[in-house]
Amino acid sequence: MSGRAWRTIARRTVGAGPYGEVMEYDPVLDRPLTVPVVERCVELLPDDDRAGRHWTQESLARAVELALVTDTPLDPTTCRIIALGLTSATKEIDALRWFGLTGMVSASSMRMSLESVVAELDVVPFVSALLQFVDGVPERDTPHVYAALGPLAGGWVDLGRPEMAVVEDLRGIMSGSLAAAGTWRCLAATGFGRLAPMHIERALFARDPVGRRGRMDLLWTHGRVPLPPLWDLHHLALRIMAHGDAFTALVGAGRWPAEDQFAESYIGAFGSVRDYRLWAAERAGWLTPLMSLLAEFDLYDIVSVDWVGFDRSLDSALLEGDRSFHAFRRPPAHD
Repeated sequence: MSGRAWRTIARRTVGAGPYGEVMEYDPVLDRPLTVPVVERCVELLPDDDRAGRHWTQESLARAVELALVTDTPLDPTTCRIIALGLTSATKEIDALRWFGLTGMVSASSMRMSLESVVAELDVVPFVSALLQFVDGVPERDTPHVYAALGPLAGGWVDLGRPEMAVVEDLRGIMSGSLAAAGTWRCLAATGFGRLAPMHIERALFARDPVGRRGRMDLLWTHGRVPLPPLWDLHHLALRIMAHGDAFTALVGAGRWPAEDQFAESYIGAFGSVRDYRLWAAERAGWLTPLMSLLAEFDLYDIVSVDWVGFDRSLDSALLEGDRSFHAFRRPPAHD
């Protein structure tokens, strides 16, 4: 972030003076910064996301100074520590804390949360560093992950494409670093809707309980859930690209059906629970006769429908997605 953009953030955070003028604050990078407490925040991160790195108050301050001077976004893990530090030091900001704990990013909601943070003047640089990171997060609907290979090689990868296209992106990240080594890890993700890492892991476990038993045991033991492996997220991204919000809703409910099972089971999208119930009642054949009877004898005040009981009698299920509700004829089997 340029010095001009930084001053804009500082000016908006500080606010107006006693006579309505805007008080400007030019940050001086050679003076010590007040750093949000990070020791507790580092402990909240999954072990896999730390990758052997160690953060202190001083190292975090130096990283923020360097990022702002060079206009270079911080890596996602460091940003997650800052996000957790800011939310614990001021007030709970849902979007920032969600990103810090899970690695899931919504650039627009994070930006709104940052702009609403009641930050002390001394932590303005940390808000600026996070905004600099947010500006680099892809905001398209296509699922993306920030894939890292070692501490010095990483970048955003579009997972909504065929496998070979993803491989080419990964090769490009490797070629830009002399120290790329190890296993690809996903440090942040965007475009997966309301899904959390545990939602995805639970659906993958239901799909392959034997093959993923060891991973689930490890996750439950540690109590912290890192993002799933890269190629699991790629598989999920392709299904989301094919079926949109409906498949996201299924994964959120712990299911991962095969393609033919999804097509056979899916009914369609509804704007609300009421719309779904009215559709189901019309499909069952009793809604129109009931409405005629109520109108003919003016029974609106004395007759009510037990919609909860009606829901239990249906052979279809309704799942909530990000954009609408999705109905399925029966719970789809797993892939």
